[in-house]
Amino acid sequence: MASREPSTARHGNKNRAGSIRTLPFRGDDVQLLVALKADHPGAAVCFHDRYAVHVRAVLVRTMGFDQELPDLINEVFYQALRSIGSVEDGRRLKAWITKIAVHVARGCLRKRKRDRWLRFYAQPAEIPVQATVGRADDAVETMRELYRVLDAMPVDERLVFTLRFIEGMELAELADVFDVSLATLKRRLVKCERRFKVLAQRYPMLRDRLGNSPKWSRR
Repeated sequence: MASREPSTARHGNKNRAGSIRTLPFRGDDVQLLVALKADHPGAAVCFHDRYAVHVRAVLVRTMGFDQELPDLINEVFYQALRSIGSVEDGRRLKAWITKIAVHVARGCLRKRKRDRWLRFYAQPAEIPVQATVGRADDAVETMRELYRVLDAMPVDERLVFTLRFIEGMELAELADVFDVSLATLKRRLVKCERRFKVLAQRYPMLRDRLGNSPKWSRR
């Protein structure tokens, strides 16, 4: 009786050299979660490809451009894959990995504050060249001032502020990330908005931008 070849849906195809070539996983997040829990060989790659851009955006928005960014992205996916068994609903996969990204960012920001004297991380004034391409000088300086203000804010207020006003998360999504009610989240937003506006008055470019914005001039 002829032996069976492994299922290509589970194990991939053999190429002409006889080695195994893993087929990419294709499916929605519900199917992806099932595949991740079943250790489908293409699921982890699909998970990374699907959410790496989002994870990077969350980390950059909350922390600024950081020399440790590639390592932090890897840490988010390491933690996610290690605890994937705790996720029950694939439709919440994006919200779940967002929480992990915020948790990693929080830990890094707190470490920065403790170890600030070491100066191991990129300062806002040292924004990498790729972040300034196509930007006018005043826009670059405004960005530097923005992250100086964020550096002066308490970590949790900074996270709430950046995810809402820079990343643009909806209130319900943000409340889910921080495991709080909408009412509690709104109170936190009011507090961090007030602190941000007070701190921003120290920086001329940022102060002028806020003063010319109907949104912030009313606050």
